[in-house]
Parts: sequence; C-alpha cells; structure tokens
Amino acid sequence: MGSFYNFFDLGIGGGSLILGMVAGLTSYKTMYLFSTLLIAAYLIIFVVYSVLDKKKSRNTLNV
Repeated sequence: MGSFYNFFDLGIGGGSLILGMVAGLTSYKTMYLFSTLLIAAYLIIFVVYSVLDKKKSRNTLNV
C-alpha cells in the first residue's frame, strides 16, 4: 500500500508541476489540450492492450 500511495502522490505532484509549466509557457487552452491528448493516448493504449490480452487468453484456452 505504501508504494501505491507514494506513486499516487508522485503522479499528482509531478503532473501538477508539468502542467503548470506548460500553462506558464503557453496558455491554459494549450495545457488542457495537452491533458486531453495524454488521456486519449492512455485510453487507446489501454483498449489495444485489453483486446490483445483477451485474444491471448482465448488462444491459451483453445490449445
């Protein structure tokens, strides 16, 4: 549990710093666009991984 909370805090703190720098260098509009693109990329990676994992588990059951 300690590792989970450490990485959770690191993600929130690090994300705040990075998005704060992006907002400072550009604008809030760019920061929100950057955040949206990151979330979309993670969503695509998750869906692709889930589909591949499901296909892999089906193949091992049929062997």
